[in-house]
Amino acid sequence: MIVYKNTLFISILLLLLLMFNSASAGWLLTGKYIGPDGKTYMQRYFIQDGKVKFEQYNIIYTYDSKTESIILVDPENLVFYRNTLSGFIQDMKSYRQKQLEILLKDVPAEQKEKVRETYLAGITSIGSPVKQITDSVIVTRVPDSLRILGMPSEKYLISLKNRKLEELWISPGLNVNKEFSWSKYLNFLALVEPDIPELNFMVSDSYLELLNKGFPSRRIFIRDGYRNEVQVNKMEEKNIPEYEFYTPSLCKQLNYEDWLKRGKSNDQKYDDYE
Repeated sequence: MIVYKNTLFISILLLLLLMFNSASAGWLLTGKYIGPDGKTYMQRYFIQDGKVKFEQYNIIYTYDSKTESIILVDPENLVFYRNTLSGFIQDMKSYRQKQLEILLKDVPAEQKEKVRETYLAGITSIGSPVKQITDSVIVTRVPDSLRILGMPSEKYLISLKNRKLEELWISPGLNVNKEFSWSKYLNFLALVEPDIPELNFMVSDSYLELLNKGFPSRRIFIRDGYRNEVQVNKMEEKNIPEYEFYTPSLCKQLNYEDWLKRGKSNDQKYDDYE
């Protein structure tokens, strides 16, 4: 899986928090993702008037909350996929349906119906709201004096059944997500990264209440004993040209199936800079 499988979900979470309806000015954020192996991937985020663009060396991602549309760009292969969210859902379902028919050709006759029912249930669930975990998510305030982006921050621990899931720092002074719909965002995120486990606790009432306090300027996610960290190191409020949210002119448009099959090296590139 390409590198944005693990990083895109965490990174988009940060940039979408800043989305708000402002026609006069936007936000340019510069940050980095630090993987469990210590490798650093630099990132940029453009946010303006309901539009969000995320940039990393191997993926450019644009989401327009007003038109409910997305653009995924592969800058290495100079190709892109564009659709509305509803069209994206339909493309995903159609592709899975085609894969099911291929799969059933190799399934013994006595097992076909069971396999079909199980697979179809998964197809039907595509685009459904994220399901909240039944256990209580515990949010604990931790004394901390860390200043991020020159502002005071508040540190919190997120845990479930005495297991730490996340450390995050909230900057109350950056409460710029008043126009932001978390339920809408999380359902969108589930389409892009449906296998991310953090989604299930992020839709809990206690977690959403915490995020309403301000902007998470630093996050550390703990998965199977490994740590993944996202930081925002610089933030600028400025007018962003509309062309930043357009499709790059040198890229070729692909349909959903060809987008999934586009040529990729399995080797993850590493940006070794701060």
